[in-house]
Amino acid sequence: KAECLKLLGQSQTTMADPAAIHTFELALGLWREKGNRAGEASILMRLAESHIKLKKLDIALNEVEQSLQLRGVVGDWRGQAECLYQLGTIHRLLNDPAAAREALEQCIEIRTEGNDMYGLADSTSALGQLMATLGRPDEGLHKHAEALGIRRELGDTVGIAESLNNLAVCF
Repeated sequence: KAECLKLLGQSQTTMADPAAIHTFELALGLWREKGNRAGEASILMRLAESHIKLKKLDIALNEVEQSLQLRGVVGDWRGQAECLYQLGTIHRLLNDPAAAREALEQCIEIRTEGNDMYGLADSTSALGQLMATLGRPDEGLHKHAEALGIRRELGDTVGIAESLNNLAVCF
C-alpha cells in the first residue's frame, strides 16, 4: 500500500500537483507504522522534491536532513549521496553557497568511495556549476573537465554532451 502511494505521489509530483504532498505523507505514515526506515527515507526525499517545486525550501531541507540520517542508520551509501546532492541543490537555492559546496563535496567523497562513476560525474558537474555561478569560472571549468573525463571513460555520450555544454558556458 505504501509503495502504491509512493508511485501515485511521484506521478502527482511530475505534474506539479500539490496533492502529492498529501499522498506522500500517507505513505510516510505507513512506512513509519511498519518501522521501515528505508521506505521512510525514500518517501522523505519524494516529499522534499515536492516541496522544492512548491518553493518550500525550509521544509524540503528538513526532510532531506531526516532522510540522510535514516540512510546512515540503514547503511545506504547511495541514498546518503543522493541526499547530499539534494542538500547541495537546496542550499544553492537558499543562497548558501558554502553549505551547498560542503554537501556536494561530501557527496563526491561517498560516490568516489563507492565507485559510483555516473553519480560522481553528475556530482562533480553540479559542483562545477555552483563554482561558475559563484563567479569562480576557473574552478567551474576544472570540475566540468573532471566530469567530462569520467563521462568519456564511461562512454556516456549524453553526459559528454552535457559536460561540453557546461564547459562552454563557463567560458
